[in-house]
Amino acid sequence: MLCAPLVQGRGFRLDYLYTVAAEGNASGGHVAVRFDDIVYHFQHVDGGLIRLERDRIDNFQYHYRFLENRDIEAWRLGVDAATFFRLRDRFENRYQIQRLQFALATLLVQEERWLSAIVTGKPVTMTIPGAGLFLTDSSVRARWRSPVLAGLAARLGNRALDARIRQADTALAHLTPVFWDAAGFRHSDQDRVPSAPYAFSERYQDWFTRRLALQTLRQARPLRPGVLRTADIPAFRLSPSARAALCRLRGDLESRIGRLVATPRPDTGVALFVLMARFVAAEHSCVSGRLAFLDRFRSDAEAVVLTDVEVDLGFWRAEMTRARNRLRKELMALARHGGRRYAALMAAANRYDELRRGVEEGRPVRLFGIEPLPLRPLRLQRHVRLPVPAARIEAVLTQVRRVRRFWQAVLRHWYRYRLLQRNCVTEVLRLLDVPVRFEKGEFMPFRSTRAVARHYTIQERLSLPSYRHLRLRQAYRRAPAWRVYLREANTLTATLYRPQRDDSLFLFFTDDIFWARPLYGGINAAVALLSTGAGLVTLPFDGGRLVRRGMLGVFSSLVELGFGNVRKGSYRYLPPVSVSP
Repeated sequence: MLCAPLVQGRGFRLDYLYTVAAEGNASGGHVAVRFDDIVYHFQHVDGGLIRLERDRIDNFQYHYRFLENRDIEAWRLGVDAATFFRLRDRFENRYQIQRLQFALATLLVQEERWLSAIVTGKPVTMTIPGAGLFLTDSSVRARWRSPVLAGLAARLGNRALDARIRQADTALAHLTPVFWDAAGFRHSDQDRVPSAPYAFSERYQDWFTRRLALQTLRQARPLRPGVLRTADIPAFRLSPSARAALCRLRGDLESRIGRLVATPRPDTGVALFVLMARFVAAEHSCVSGRLAFLDRFRSDAEAVVLTDVEVDLGFWRAEMTRARNRLRKELMALARHGGRRYAALMAAANRYDELRRGVEEGRPVRLFGIEPLPLRPLRLQRHVRLPVPAARIEAVLTQVRRVRRFWQAVLRHWYRYRLLQRNCVTEVLRLLDVPVRFEKGEFMPFRSTRAVARHYTIQERLSLPSYRHLRLRQAYRRAPAWRVYLREANTLTATLYRPQRDDSLFLFFTDDIFWARPLYGGINAAVALLSTGAGLVTLPFDGGRLVRRGMLGVFSSLVELGFGNVRKGSYRYLPPVSVSP
C-alpha cells in the first residue's frame, strides 16, 4: 500500500487538509475538510464561479498526493459529536443545494437551445444514456436480432409492447412547451432551490428515450460489439451455486423489465436499457456456465500501455492476481446473497479482465473510469415539430431566455470567484464558523491553518508525503543517501519521475531543498529559456507545446530564485491505490 493512511483516532474524524502549492490548478495551494471518509472542497470552475465538490478521501489523496505530486498537511480537529454532525450536515446541505442550483441553470440552457432550434427549424441534439449499449440503427438486419431479447419480447407480449410504443408516440405528438414561473426565481435565496416546471426538453427526451427502449426490445436489437465481455478462462467459469444465482437473477430482471414496460411513466427509458443489457448478460452466463458481464468503463476512459506507467510489469501481475481473488470472492458472495452483490461482481469482473488483457495480451488497458451503471450514451439529432402556433413557442422562448439570464446572474452573484473575498479558503472557513483575518492573509491556503488553530483545538498534525517523496523515502532506506540524491535530484537520471507533456521544463527538483534553491532555480531558468527558444523553431510542428512548457518553466524558476517552490512534477498515470481510513 503506497498511500500512508491518516491516523484514526477515537470519536469522529474531522480533518482540515492543506495541499501545498504546485503548478497547474490551485497553484497557490488548496484546502479541504474531511469528515470520516468524505472530503469537501471548493473548486474554481468555468465561468469564473466557485463550487463545492464532494469526494472520497482515497480519490482526493490520489489526485493531489499522487497525480499532482503534492504534500498534504492534515490537522485533526477536536470536536464533540454534536459539532461534528452539525458541520457535516452544513457542508452536505450546501453541496446538495448548490448542485441542484447549477443543474437548474444547465436545464435552462438546454430548454433555450431546444426552443431556439424548433423556432428556426433546426434539429435538436439529444444525449440518451443507456441507448449506446444497443445497436439502434433501424437498418439492423433480421439475422442480427438478439434471440434473448426476442424471447423476452414474446413472453411480455409483442402487442403490449406495440401499444406502449403507440402511447409514447401519442405523448410526443402532443407535448407543448410550458411557461416558467419567473417570480419563484426572483424571490429565491442561496439556501434553497426555486421550483421549476417539468421542462419541455426533459419531458420530450424522457418520452423519446422510453420509446427508443421499447422499440429496442420489440425489434430485439443486439448489444453493440464490445459491450458484452466474457472469455473461456478458469476465472470466469461458474460454480453450480453461482450459476444458479445468475439464473435466478435473470428471472428477477425479467420481472422488473415487465413492470417498467407496463408503467405509464415516461422516465423509465434509461432503466429499461440498463436492465435489458443486464438481462442479456445474465442469460448468457446462465446458459454458458461462464461469467458474462457488461463493459462498465466510461466511453471516454483513456487506455494506456502498462509499460508506460511508472511501475514494472511485476506490479501489474500482482495487481491482476489481487483482482482475480476479488472476483472469486464476489462470485462466492453472489451465490450467498444473490442479486444484491451483482453490481460489485460486475465491477470486479471489469477490473480483472482489463488487467488480464494488459498483462497477458499486451493490449492497452483502462485503469480508471468504471461507472456505477453501464450508461453508454447515444447522441442523435431529431427535428421536433409542435402542435402549437409558432408565436406561442417564441413567447415561451423569450421567457425562458429571460429566466436563464436572470438565474445565471444570481449564481454569479452568489458564487463568483474572488481572489481575496471568495476562494477555496474563505468558503471552507465560513462553513466551519472560522472568522478570517484578511489583514493577516488568512484567506491564503498556507496561512489559513492559523485561523483554524485559533478557533479549534488541534489534536494531531500529520504530514502526508507526495508520491515522489514517498518513493524517495523508500529509496533512501534501500541505498546510500548520496547515491539516491545524485540520481533523483535531476530529471535526466531520475527513476522516480518521467517528464510529462503538461509539466514545465526544468532540470533540478527544488521541493526538497532550501538554501540551494536559488542556485538550482537559476539553472532551471536557463534550461527553460533555451527550451523556449528551441520551441520557436518547432512551433509549426508541435502547436507551441515546447514554447508553453518553456515559458511555464521560466515563471516557476523565478519563484525558486526567491527561495519558493511551486514545481513538483506530476504523473500522468500511476497504479490505482487505496487509502486506508
